[in-house]
Amino acid sequence: MPATFAARILSGWEIEHWLLSVQGIHGMRLTEGAVTFSAGMTVAIAAITAQSCIVNNTLLGAVGSTTQVMAAADATNPRRDVVWVDTAGVIGTTTGTPAAETATAGPVLPDIGSVSGGSTVTRLALAEVYVAAGATVLSASVITDKRQLTGRSVAVDLMVHAITGTATLATSQGDHGAANIGTAAADGGAVFSPWRVPVGFARITTAVVTGFPGQTGDLRHNTATDSGATGEARTLNSDSIATATLAVVANQVIDISVAGALDGIAIAAGDEVGLVFNRLGTDALDTITDFYVTGLHILYWMTGN
Repeated sequence: MPATFAARILSGWEIEHWLLSVQGIHGMRLTEGAVTFSAGMTVAIAAITAQSCIVNNTLLGAVGSTTQVMAAADATNPRRDVVWVDTAGVIGTTTGTPAAETATAGPVLPDIGSVSGGSTVTRLALAEVYVAAGATVLSASVITDKRQLTGRSVAVDLMVHAITGTATLATSQGDHGAANIGTAAADGGAVFSPWRVPVGFARITTAVVTGFPGQTGDLRHNTATDSGATGEARTLNSDSIATATLAVVANQVIDISVAGALDGIAIAAGDEVGLVFNRLGTDALDTITDFYVTGLHILYWMTGN
């Protein structure tokens, strides 16, 4: 359902930059559905009692105990997997993408739901499983509990607020307003409206930059974030996603996950969060001319009223 505002006229700034919607109620009793190490690459999931877990407004019936076998480890890099339960009471696993681990970067949690076009999360995370490079046996220490008390998911849609390099802030592609980031001969970036983290914030569920290319080819991109609360340095916390290559199709809308640039900055209520999405047009591996960014979509978990 849509968010409820006080009885007053919203300013143009609020309408443009803050489009909120409550996506659904989720959560469970923390005595249910525990994920533990079993043997080898297998984890065990405890039973969930009927009416003790709700996923996207759906109250689940009884879910029996079961096991999940993690996919074989990557030989070179670690990854992070998520064990979940969905609205049908099915338990499953989403396998993360292996990535090199450094002091400032590493593998990120995979998205288990989406936030695009009003879609909602239909899975509730039970645990994270860290799969080390070359691992053949897991242990209790690599399992992180992700169960949560009942709360709700809230979506925030942010528009491009400023630009860097050769990006063009206001451009129209048919019925789509967008920022065109760079050309094949220059770099540019899209800076999104700052997001003030609300009271009750628990964690980021999904964060994607949405856009579409003008041509078919490869897009080179990276993302960086800063955050700080009132009275703190705006760069007190920083995170980033390393440059990557993405194959794109002309005029096809795509969601590019940027959650990995938000899960390492210890976001808390009251923080002012800034995010820039960069396109590296001068990189030889970037083969398109135009990339149009339409928005940043964040889905986060909120507790309380």
